[in-house]
This record gives sequence, C-alpha cells and structure tokens, in this order.
Amino acid sequence: MMKEEAILYDQIMVYCKEYDRLVSSPTFSPEQGPRTNGNAYEQELIWQHYSNTIQAAKILNVDHELVSKWSNTLERLKQIEIGSSGQIKEWYEETTLGSIGEKNHRHLSHLLALYPGNLISVDNKEWMKAAIVSLLDRGDKSTGWGMGQRINAWSRTGDGNHAYKLLHNLLTDGIYNNLWDYHPPFQIDGNFGATSGIAEMLLQSNRGYINILPSLPDIWKNGKFDGLVARGNIIVGV
Repeated sequence: MMKEEAILYDQIMVYCKEYDRLVSSPTFSPEQGPRTNGNAYEQELIWQHYSNTIQAAKILNVDHELVSKWSNTLERLKQIEIGSSGQIKEWYEETTLGSIGEKNHRHLSHLLALYPGNLISVDNKEWMKAAIVSLLDRGDKSTGWGMGQRINAWSRTGDGNHAYKLLHNLLTDGIYNNLWDYHPPFQIDGNFGATSGIAEMLLQSNRGYINILPSLPDIWKNGKFDGLVARGNIIVGV
C-alpha cells in the first residue's frame, strides 16, 4: 500500500518553476484558503510518506531503483520555508504572519512535520525555532482536538511547562464531567490527544533514538511510569 501510494505521487507531482520545487497542485490548507501550487501541509505529508516508504523498502531489502528515485524526490520537495516573521510558512507566497490566512486559527496544518511527523525536531534548531514562532501565533485556545494537537506539538519542542499548561487548559475548560472531550457533541480525538500528549512529555522515539523525559514540566518533579512503548517495541519504565 505504501509503495502504491508513493507511485501515485510520482505521477501527480509537478515541477513548479516559480518555487523551484516539486509540488502537489492544486493544494488547500485545511479550512484555510487559498488554493495554491503546493503548501507546507501537503508537502510535509508527502515528504513523510516517501521517507517512511524508503525506510520500509530498505528494511525489506526491495525496490532499490524506486528507493533511489524517491530519495531524489525528497530533495526536490523543499517543503519547509521560514517567513519574514520567523515562522514556518503555511503557503510559499506567504511573507509575514497574517499576510495570508486567519490569525490564531485552530488548525496547525503546516506543523504536521513537528507532530506527528519527524522532520521538524530538536535536532534541527532553525526549523524548531520557526515552529515555536508559529505555535505561539496560533495561540493556546482551541477546540478539544485542537488542544490535543497543541499538547503533542509543544511536547515535541521540549517545552514541558507549555505542554502542561495546555493539558491543564484542556482538563479544566474542555472536558465534560464524564471526562469526554467537550466539542459538541463529543470529539474522542481530544481525549486521545491528551493521553498521547502525556506520553510524548515522558517519552519520545520518533527520531531513531529514545528520548527519556524530553518535555518534563517543573510541576512533575517526582513520579514514575511504566509500560510506555518506544518504537521498536521497547517497553520503558522510569
């Protein structure tokens, strides 16, 4: 399935001379216009899929010619750009924050490379700094699922205190008495996002190594956990 989807993108990606990159076109950043030749949201998703498929093919020791082709495609996506405000640009024609799109929008579509992807990480300080600028611009208030995504995204930055603040906001302002996520009538992705965010604060393994307590808030000075599973089916307790 991964191979066939990669082959599909091989066929539908086009070269955009204006931006000197391969793009998916036309593209639309979810619930935000305009339609454009490529945007960070789709380019990051496509990069992640090619990257995952290359890794799978190498593990299985198959499709060597396609792996070579896909590796070249990755270089031509040029998916991340930093804007004049120091932000991750959601659209390639964007200049400063707010020049396109809605301020404080609940979606973090252009930050999927930070979470759940692994392109933007603490191992790339320039992109991470820009991602934090974009996170601050989007703000801390959102719907339940949006809060869940923000908890996970801030956990990936290593700022445990900010992640904890968002977790606290969700549990005090976004949860019914029965602990269902509040977004009429109910959004289970807010619940899943909260539990996932807690796990991300305690353990991360998305970059090929295990990072223990990567985003620990000051308030969690003492404690323990057991049974969290890192990639590679490695069970971790601390």
